[in-house]
Amino acid sequence: MKKHITILGVCLLFITLSFSGCELLEEEADYITVVVVADVLVGLLDYQGYPLEIDFAEGVPIQITMTKAGGERTIVNRVTDVAGSVDGATGTFKVYKEQPVECIATATGSYKDYAPVAPDYDTLSWEQIDAAADFGGTYTWTVSLFIQLKKTEP
Repeated sequence: MKKHITILGVCLLFITLSFSGCELLEEEADYITVVVVADVLVGLLDYQGYPLEIDFAEGVPIQITMTKAGGERTIVNRVTDVAGSVDGATGTFKVYKEQPVECIATATGSYKDYAPVAPDYDTLSWEQIDAAADFGGTYTWTVSLFIQLKKTEP
């Protein structure tokens, strides 16, 4: 009988120690939250390629694509305002070590007799992100992009 009580006591002690409510340690984040804020301005060129400063391209459809490390992406479709711009298109990413973030703005339509020349883009490197925030922190990247539309006929 003494043997059974000893075994029962050891089992109770083991169960008590096993489920005593160990303190759970918080895991440190292994990413930085990057908030991308994209501003796009549309400029006009004459048919020879010289910039015009007298007119604004209002109503041009713009697609802004924000991509993390060539994979996860956020696409924002907007239309330019009376000043020929799109302000504050945002996307948020959890960026892990060695992952860059890219932002591309493309005019998906034309304005009067002006057609898009090329998209504009910028890249935020991992080194820039790492220098700006610690793991678990947040970094806001404000990127300004410029798209040109060229007059198709003289």
